[in-house]
Amino acid sequence: GNGIGTVGTAETPGVRVGGSGHRLDRNILTGNYGAGALLLNGSTNVVLTRNLAFGNAATNQLGIDLLRTGDDAAKGTAPFVTRNDTGDGDTGANALLNFPVLETAVAGATTLTIAGWARPGSTIELFLTDADPSGFGEGQTYATTVVEGSGSDLDASASAYAPNVNGIDQGSDNTTRFRFVVALPPGVTPGRSLSATATITGTGTSEFGGRVLVGGGVPVTGFAYADLDHDASRSPGENGTGVATWVKLVAVTSPASAQQVAAADPTTGAYGFPSVAEGDYTLVLDDNATAGDVTPGYPAARIGTEAAPGTRPATVPGLGGLANQNFGMWHGGRVEGRVFRDDGAGGFGGAGANDGVLQAGEPGVPGVAVELRAAVPACVGGVCDSTSTDGGGAFALWFPGSAGGAAAAVVETNSAAWLSVSGAAGTTGGTYVRATDRVTFTAANGTIATGVLFGDVPPNAFAAAGAASVAPAGVALYPHVYTARSAGAVTFSDVQAPSPAIAGWGYEVVRDLDCDGVVDPGEVAVGGAPLALVAGERVCLVARHTAPAGAPVGATELATLSTAFAYANVAPALGAAAQLTDLTTVLAAGGGLALTKAVDRANALPGDVITYTITYTNLSNSPLTAIAIADATPAYTVFEDATCGAPGAGLSACGVSAQPSAGATGPVTWTMTGALAPGGSGSVTFRVRVQ
Repeated sequence: GNGIGTVGTAETPGVRVGGSGHRLDRNILTGNYGAGALLLNGSTNVVLTRNLAFGNAATNQLGIDLLRTGDDAAKGTAPFVTRNDTGDGDTGANALLNFPVLETAVAGATTLTIAGWARPGSTIELFLTDADPSGFGEGQTYATTVVEGSGSDLDASASAYAPNVNGIDQGSDNTTRFRFVVALPPGVTPGRSLSATATITGTGTSEFGGRVLVGGGVPVTGFAYADLDHDASRSPGENGTGVATWVKLVAVTSPASAQQVAAADPTTGAYGFPSVAEGDYTLVLDDNATAGDVTPGYPAARIGTEAAPGTRPATVPGLGGLANQNFGMWHGGRVEGRVFRDDGAGGFGGAGANDGVLQAGEPGVPGVAVELRAAVPACVGGVCDSTSTDGGGAFALWFPGSAGGAAAAVVETNSAAWLSVSGAAGTTGGTYVRATDRVTFTAANGTIATGVLFGDVPPNAFAAAGAASVAPAGVALYPHVYTARSAGAVTFSDVQAPSPAIAGWGYEVVRDLDCDGVVDPGEVAVGGAPLALVAGERVCLVARHTAPAGAPVGATELATLSTAFAYANVAPALGAAAQLTDLTTVLAAGGGLALTKAVDRANALPGDVITYTITYTNLSNSPLTAIAIADATPAYTVFEDATCGAPGAGLSACGVSAQPSAGATGPVTWTMTGALAPGGSGSVTFRVRVQ
């Protein structure tokens, strides 16, 4: 077979083989004008093994050429290569057995890792090859032999490959994969090329497959570890999970199957690929060693933390290697959700308020305390985890493996004065109960439940209490503003308590349509009918308080104005009440101390600070002494501070004689020293924070 075929001969191959059952073993086939070995159509079970074929390329011919019907039996027929076909059902010499397709070859310090596709049970012979112009190598130097499907084959999967592998049209097939790690054969170094043949007993040997360039490898290492504090970062003492876990190396350019699979040590968590060629990969954590399964999977009862959901990109350098490619796992499960302001702000006319459905425009509520509870011993002390919602209202709660199968609950603690109107169990499979403001469910290890919702709304605002002094038959006007914080309907009512109990007082609440604090023509009493409101909508009122014509000096009437608010879209029904007072005092005609109370803002949100100012005036013709002014923090507010303004004429000092602690509630009293001159006037103030 050495140089027999030349341009001038009728037969150009080095060896022509026909018939059945022949064997060519350890021959040198070189210098031929045609193929090194040409197998005639109809030949069967011809085995070629460890032959060295090279330099047979004068006409882009091959080391081995299998002929089919109609091919030139003396010289072969261009393009000479018989590309693989799906199912390998074509006919010709040695049944035109599909050749192996080498996908990758990586040379490490002492090992060679090869991967690709071959028909089931193929004996694969690898050769160092020359740079044949066809792209299909010959076989210049024998390297090693492996058997697809044998015990040393590390890939038991099957998959399809497209015609173009490593830039060479090698046909297509859907067949078994192989991956071997063998001792590094002599002469195999990065930059050299490998080709291969396949032999199947009873069929014979294939042509040479397409060449693959041997890459140099660097180590890729990491840990698949138990993340004991579920912080997505490996800390000292966080080692293996104690269960079988694998990491798969998947090339970005060939994502259907892993090139290598490494087991993570159950005790330490360490894993490693000793030799990986430079390039872009995806590392996949899995619960099996099947290279063809590249979908991430966690071991039973575990969820991902670091590199969740079980994949991480890896750009492998040409030198040095890649370390700390870690995967964190938590034994147990997690519940994710959100506390949001379910006020229907995102819906037209308040649609969607209080319904437990998070919609656009309904913001999250930050800083809300939530807990995940399960009975002892599932969780120590009965609390598995606790946290506060983030700036967007989101939360995540973790439960340990010991809670798996136990009855559990996610419990919300509302912000001060806020009201729970709705909730949803999400994917927990459980139930939300508004009365206890919790989601109850059965904890399942290895799961991440999402979509748990708690719908809250802030308290409705009602401001501000009033106090004034009038002469007999005089009228005091008290402006008030009611602001809804979610959709519903409000009803107003009032009761009066005169002292002494005399007749003739009048108290009427008028709808102040233009919110100017004055009763204008056409503005009538609000009545007792419910008023439908949406979040942020306000009702302005003016309470008109008339003193009896014959009322004695010092007579008072305390009017209590109450609201009943029924929230929309809730079942069972849910309501909220608020009230304020107006205190009117009768002075002598033309004399006495008059008090007027004002507030600096008509609307306030939770967390806002509002200021009340009480102005006092001596309307009499004589100085007034022993003056004390008393008030109290309104409902849904807490005390901030109190001050005196400049004392009125004739007063030498003003002081705050009683007040709550900051953040508390209660009465506030100011005491004056000296005598307030006729016509003298001054003011005192106090500030509160809305809850």
